[in-house]
Amino acid sequence: MSSDPSHNPFAGDHSGIQKREAAARWGLRMGSYLVVLTTVAIMLHVFMKGAPVTFQSEWPFVNTQFLTELPATLHVIDDKQGNHYETDVHGADAIKKQLGDNFRSEKTISYSGGRHPGADCRHGAAGDRQRQRGPVSGCLLRHLLERVCAQREVSGDGAPGPS
Repeated sequence: MSSDPSHNPFAGDHSGIQKREAAARWGLRMGSYLVVLTTVAIMLHVFMKGAPVTFQSEWPFVNTQFLTELPATLHVIDDKQGNHYETDVHGADAIKKQLGDNFRSEKTISYSGGRHPGADCRHGAAGDRQRQRGPVSGCLLRHLLERVCAQREVSGDGAPGPS
């Protein structure tokens, strides 16, 4: 038996093709980790912004009104003198009727959580993301699990896939 590595049948072949394949595998692996870390950062941002709207300091500690109430629309009305009014849909009709010819423009903004300054309704921008958190988290976790299982099959750590 020779100690020359070129005669060792257990030594791996370090050809250019195998090196490029290994580099591609590591590139894809790092890309997957980047996607996972970005997703975690986004979800952490959503939780941090949504927690003050969803949770409260007094009993029942969860803002049940926010979780069960339908989203509402904020109406922003401007008149010809430059006055600015913010109200819900019922107040908007009354203000427009009161202004008459003095009415200039109206803009609507949809909210679904928190309290908007000057508004007569309980809503805020973090609500839509907070309500979507459950379905999105489920899809992301399922996708992550599928990626891990696929990676194990490609690397040979798991059982082969269906033929």
